[in-house]
Amino acid sequence: MTGWDFERYCRQLEAEATRLAADTREVVAGQKAGLPATTCPGWTLADVIGHTGGVHRWAEHMVRTRATGPADREAVEVNFPDDPARYPGWLTDGAAALTAELRAAGPQAPVWTFAPDRRASWWARRMVHETAVHRADVALALGRAPRFDPEQSADGIDELLALLPYGRRTRETIRALPAEGQSIHLHATDCDGEWTIRLTQDGMTWERGHGKGTAAVRGPVGTLLLFAYGRAGAGEQALEVFGDRDLLADWAVKTAL
Repeated sequence: MTGWDFERYCRQLEAEATRLAADTREVVAGQKAGLPATTCPGWTLADVIGHTGGVHRWAEHMVRTRATGPADREAVEVNFPDDPARYPGWLTDGAAALTAELRAAGPQAPVWTFAPDRRASWWARRMVHETAVHRADVALALGRAPRFDPEQSADGIDELLALLPYGRRTRETIRALPAEGQSIHLHATDCDGEWTIRLTQDGMTWERGHGKGTAAVRGPVGTLLLFAYGRAGAGEQALEVFGDRDLLADWAVKTAL
């Protein structure tokens, strides 16, 4: 695992879940659970909330059982509440159980992941960024610009680019990009962060640092994170775009998580 130390990821996961629960209280108070989540086509805010809390419980099961393969999601008790008023507490309960299990296991505990790094520490980092991006989905649907810590957002881009070649769907969709030999450059304006993504016959490679790209995107690192996650329309007015816009549009569709 690169990035922060294990305990910092655990604390940040708790913080992100608390922020998402606060936004969820606004959803509940405004009776907006059925509102479309515009950055997750076909989903409502209830779907985003249910997915996030469900993933926390699935990850907790994986760490607790020291799983050697992917657990059947249908076998994991999620117990998503029928009453929206219980959504916030359900979210924080799931995150608390996950962080408790992560700390009990320790960062080096062997556990299955869908990437080469098969340790509990991988799940701590993955769940921080999963929760943060879905918090943004809820905030955007409520008409607010989500706030991100720049250092966390930069780590989120690192984590996502490392993850994409191993994701069940993105592994194949990236290979389907008709763009071998082309590249995308991301340039953060509010922190020390630049990334160069190169498309290959087998998928993609990436590295930190400055470079020329077939296409380039420049702007606040939190907005770059949402762009990298394929969140169409999420603060795009804050981004400067250069080069092949069709390539960027295709990338955003193929990498949406």
